Formats: sequence, structure tokens, C-alpha cells
Amino acid sequence: MYGNERRIIGYPDSYVQTYAQENELRFQDITKELHTLTVIDGFDQNETSTYMLTEGETIELFADDSWDNIGYEFYSWTSSNGGTFDDAQSPYTDFIMPDNDTSVKATIIQ
Repeated sequence: MYGNERRIIGYPDSYVQTYAQENELRFQDITKELHTLTVIDGFDQNETSTYMLTEGETIELFADDSWDNIGYEFYSWTSSNGGTFDDAQSPYTDFIMPDNDTSVKATIIQ
């Protein structure tokens, strides 16, 4: 077990309970291979977040609108290596992880 992961009594050993942001519970099948998802900020590409996900796992994405008041707007989400967006043209969308590492980026236009 690592950091904030806990085994759940009554669940198969292949599942781990993870405490995510805001104390939400997240269950992950650890018999599947983990892949890295890097989320790149569309306005400041040096700002990234990294997540470890399994193929088919869904993560909610949202584009920060703090740049909106200086003349920029959200355009779309893009992925460097597969995966599926629920709605790539929405700043709030779900992303389904592919069976490989990938990066997603919010494209911001002026």
C-alpha cells in the first residue's frame, strides 16, 4: 500500500480504496496495468497534474476559467495518445483512459 491507499475488508484484494481530493472515495482495480495521464494547463503549459489510471477508468476534467476575464476562452480538449472525451468541446467533461500513457490538454484561444 502507498500513501493514502487502504485495503477494504470485504472487497477482493484487487481493489484499493483511495482518498482523492475533497475526501471522495475512489476504487481502482489493481489487477489492471496503471497508465499515466498528464493533464496540461492550456494557458500555462508548465502547469500539469498527473494521475495513475487503468484502461477504461473515467476521470472528470474541467478547464479553469480564470483566464476568461483577460480575453481568452476555452476551445477544446485534445489527447496526445488516445482515450475518449465525453464532449471535447466542453470545459467540463469526462475522459476515458486508454490502454497506454497519454496527455490531455485544454486548448485556449484569444
